[in-house]
Amino acid sequence: MVCLRRACEGLAVGSLGTVLQVYPAGVYMVEFADDDEATLALLDLAGEDLTPYRDTRFEAAAVAAEMIDGVFVLAFAENPDGSGLGLQLCAGPYSAQDAALGEDTYSISTDTGACHYGGIASQRVTDGRVFIALDTDAAAVLATDGFLVTFAADKTDLVRDALGRILAGSDNVRAWRAWKRIVAGLCGVGVVVALLLLLKQRRVSGDDAQRVEEAIVYAVAAAGLVVWIVKRRQRRRS
Repeated sequence: MVCLRRACEGLAVGSLGTVLQVYPAGVYMVEFADDDEATLALLDLAGEDLTPYRDTRFEAAAVAAEMIDGVFVLAFAENPDGSGLGLQLCAGPYSAQDAALGEDTYSISTDTGACHYGGIASQRVTDGRVFIALDTDAAAVLATDGFLVTFAADKTDLVRDALGRILAGSDNVRAWRAWKRIVAGLCGVGVVVALLLLLKQRRVSGDDAQRVEEAIVYAVAAAGLVVWIVKRRQRRRS
């Protein structure tokens, strides 16, 4: 199997594909499929567009998906007692501090103790198997390109639903935070416009009105600068 190194034909970087044929001059026919193994794209790609998929593989004797202290957890373990190779995905709840650190998303951790926030480039759940391909940053932290875990077939729906819940929950939280920032910005603009209209309605003298308008503009600019500085420092800390 191979991973896509660049986005193309609607496929994201890290999408997992199967090489069907090798042409001369380093060109490969690669099939990309969805969770139901239906073909999404059949592409002829150059070697530089692909990278070998070296995953961590194990058979999970224990599979669990449950809420623990407010955190939703999907866990796989090689042995029934939880020992051996393992993979754990966790999601929520997220605080303002998590958002500031870029950790307001799901986490992936392994039996080695390595942990990374976000990083799933693509995933697929089939009958008794789950494939998870990682992006470059996650692969570097977790020391693998992805995971191929097999488990009891009767756990397939549990794993599919739990993984979907983890990924969807993370996306919803980030979308909600982005929406709140947009609303806050619009409210700020609305306050400025309302003040300016109020000044005009009260017919404040020209010089006074100009001073007030300038003060409002400077205040808004200063507030924007403070927000920019704070966010820049938060990004450096993370």
